[in-house]
Amino acid sequence: MPGKSVTVGAIIGSTLMALSLAGSYTNPANLLKLPDPSSLAEATRLHALGKAAFTDGRYQDARDIFHAAASAATRAGSPRDAAMNWSNAGFAAETAMQYGPALQDLSLASDTARTAGEMVPLIYALNNLASLYLQMGSPADALRISRDALAGRAGHADAGMRARLFYEEAQALATLGRFSEAEPIFRQSVAQIAETGDLDGAARGWAGLGAYYIDAARYDDAEWALSESLRLVRTHHLKAATYVLTNLAKLRGKQGDSATAERLFQEAIDAHESLTPLWLVYYERGAFRLETGKIGPALDDFRQARRLAIRMRAYIVPADQDRVTLENRVSRIFEGLVDAGNRVALATGDKILLAETFDAAEQDRLWSLRALVPEANDWRSHLPSHYWELLARFQSSERSLLEHPSPSGERQNAELQLELQQAEASAEAATNAARDGVAATLKTPNDDRPSQRVRDMLDADSVLFSFSITDRSSWLWVVDKGQMKVYALPPRAQIQREVADFTRAMQEGTDILPTGQRLCQSLFGKIPALAFTRRRWLLEPDGPLHDLPFAALPVPDRRSSTVRPAFLIERVALQSIPGALLMEKGSIQSGGPFIGIGDPVFNGADARYRSISGKAAMPVATASPVAVALPRLPNTSAEIEACSTAWHPDSPQLLTGPAANVGRVELALSGSPAIVHFATHVVPASGQFGSGLIALSLDEHGAIGLMGPTDIAAQRIGGALVVMNGCHSGRGEALPGSGSMGLTRAWIAAGARAVLATRWDVPDDTAQSLMVNFYRALRRSDGGSPALALRAAQLQALHGHGPDAQPSRWAGYFLLSRI
Repeated sequence: MPGKSVTVGAIIGSTLMALSLAGSYTNPANLLKLPDPSSLAEATRLHALGKAAFTDGRYQDARDIFHAAASAATRAGSPRDAAMNWSNAGFAAETAMQYGPALQDLSLASDTARTAGEMVPLIYALNNLASLYLQMGSPADALRISRDALAGRAGHADAGMRARLFYEEAQALATLGRFSEAEPIFRQSVAQIAETGDLDGAARGWAGLGAYYIDAARYDDAEWALSESLRLVRTHHLKAATYVLTNLAKLRGKQGDSATAERLFQEAIDAHESLTPLWLVYYERGAFRLETGKIGPALDDFRQARRLAIRMRAYIVPADQDRVTLENRVSRIFEGLVDAGNRVALATGDKILLAETFDAAEQDRLWSLRALVPEANDWRSHLPSHYWELLARFQSSERSLLEHPSPSGERQNAELQLELQQAEASAEAATNAARDGVAATLKTPNDDRPSQRVRDMLDADSVLFSFSITDRSSWLWVVDKGQMKVYALPPRAQIQREVADFTRAMQEGTDILPTGQRLCQSLFGKIPALAFTRRRWLLEPDGPLHDLPFAALPVPDRRSSTVRPAFLIERVALQSIPGALLMEKGSIQSGGPFIGIGDPVFNGADARYRSISGKAAMPVATASPVAVALPRLPNTSAEIEACSTAWHPDSPQLLTGPAANVGRVELALSGSPAIVHFATHVVPASGQFGSGLIALSLDEHGAIGLMGPTDIAAQRIGGALVVMNGCHSGRGEALPGSGSMGLTRAWIAAGARAVLATRWDVPDDTAQSLMVNFYRALRRSDGGSPALALRAAQLQALHGHGPDAQPSRWAGYFLLSRI
């Protein structure tokens, strides 16, 4: 992963946020109307104290002091000073890698400056916001913010900040893979930064450009840029030494000079200054050592990097778009620790080290969902009142994009998503204030040893298969109640290819035996036969395995003297889990409340539309202009009725036709259902990690109803089982550390105990019969286990006669469950 790690260093080490260090910025015109002159003096005094605290590296103190300075400036009637101090507070929070608080402060700074028409504090705030979004892994947002700032009035308010904004634009372009566009902007902006006298910023700028040159394997250019950076650092005794030396060490490693690389890495650590995170230096040295075969020292570096990064994770903002992309970077520390640790554990038989690597991987998975899974007094409880208005506007934007895709629509959608993220960051900040310090946030639930907690959760008939799939190497932990073992697997490229070959053969109806047996051998060829005797397999997939229909894998019958292939579902019940540390005891309440949603109104020409709008149905020629034509699903009314009958609840709530709209669905979800069954279309979403959107009935204005991950994650639905019997309802990108994104993850985040979804289209008749059999089995399964019920329904299809026995008909269903 050396190429990827360079980009991490380039962004985190060289983003050029700005602290205002020139004392009071009060507009003289405001002095004539100051209601409280003493407050201005107080703001000036606090501003100086904040600068001193920042210079001393006391970033939390600095943030608190800048807050007080901003409040004093507000009382003094100086929005210019208030905005500058809010921006400084955001800079202090960002430097401490407290990204949620930083986003809150910088949003307030930009709003204050924009409202007052103060362009100088506005350009500071916008530069810092662009830098922050780069660090949080959202280069598209950073690019938009920097370009908007450069094109607006604020973009010409300060020459030094304008040069920095050009640098942020270049970094965003490079991060988006557009380095040829970025390179000339890099060179021009760094030269301009130096001309303004900001030598530390110039040194960081040249070093950042050098890191991108390393990433592009342009080592001569990297040598030039990094040498220029080091010259500035040593001539002027600048604070960028750690960042420059780290990149020089990486360059020497690429050039084969390991001894010099080791020396430079140590110099970077010894020269550490707080603007470059120390965990990044240890991670980079660990990656270098792992590549050069120094496994033990690499493990020590990854351990140190993990220790330093864990505290930072407590401050990651809750919004998935920001938090997940940042976590994908931090998860590389855990990948390195797992790789180095497992190699040592296998070589030495060290069971304690094996438990350490497993614990690290599980804690990494836990972090991604912890901020989302509902708990008492969590961030949802602190959402500002205007959040729901923003969410409604975002939903409207999603509909517009579906009906009329356009660049301007994409832009509006991104802007609204940014506002939602800022509101969620504000809610998380309020939540953190109510917590008892960082320690409470970092505590592992119930036990300080995840491996032991997981084994305690397993019964004697269950086994956990936890995968870690990376570019360099892959690993499989097999955990049961009595023991834990780890097995080396092929790297990502091979597994991804074999998964694609197997899935393609299944969907095309060709012989799946050759590709399936090859894949099964790659994944499970080393595990003991005893695992196949367990009744229930818990799967923690990673990477390409999120797309694998495990149920249809052909496996040998190890109980027979003749080796005949059989489907894995014939041997065990399967369920994917979002993370072993999120598992809990429980079941789905037999006969509990059932909500069914089906046969929505998608077209204004539908005769049922009159009951929504009070108007006659529109002629076909003027029907609601949905570009992605959604045909009616008349059979789904019968589906949800049959499923409800099979489940046999006391009083089912079936929402069909006009009633299958967003408002009625959200109201029904608030009633603590046991089952929520969607039988409707799932359409592609714009962005949102490749997720889908649940399509619901038109509203009274003819706009189609949509529910996406953002809408769902803001809900609280208790311990329900959510079934999405729609085409591709399980779609979503698989991200390192975060798992499969999309609707399934969003429902878990909303509090669902289990989610049943599909990987591909399933014919209507098969879908209905399989679902009815699923609910019948769920009612009579021991402990209300969705995994056992799904297995029973899939086996009924497999062992029946006719087309339903084909794997493509039943293997597309999968379960993501916490119970």
